[in-house]
Amino acid sequence: MKCIHDLCSSRFTQWKSDLHKHYEPYDGPEVALEVGCLIELLDRRDEKEWLCGHFQDEKYLKKVKANSINRLKKKLLHRSGSRRFSYRRSKFPEIDIFKEVYVRPRDELTENLHSTMVEKGQIVLEEVAS
Repeated sequence: MKCIHDLCSSRFTQWKSDLHKHYEPYDGPEVALEVGCLIELLDRRDEKEWLCGHFQDEKYLKKVKANSINRLKKKLLHRSGSRRFSYRRSKFPEIDIFKEVYVRPRDELTENLHSTMVEKGQIVLEEVAS
């Protein structure tokens, strides 16, 4: 459940970020409502109005400004690529523990069991992603 919750949370955050990037070029909420309309919000004017109001909200603007300032203060940048750290962690720590405890070189049985676990884990993640 944690894996599904994390995946849904990150997708919602990315979607909201994409909406904000789409909204930014317009001069104000009125222009954004009339001119800039995403396909997914085409027939939902009340949701577009809420979204434009949200992007104009003082609390939201303070948070955006604080995040920008904090990014500028960073002294060290991670070198692990563009993927988030949460994706670098294994989604199935039990499989990793099995590998550490049971899989030994030239032990075909445990290597095959571990490979099967990894494959099934990938299938689960692909199903959740779709």
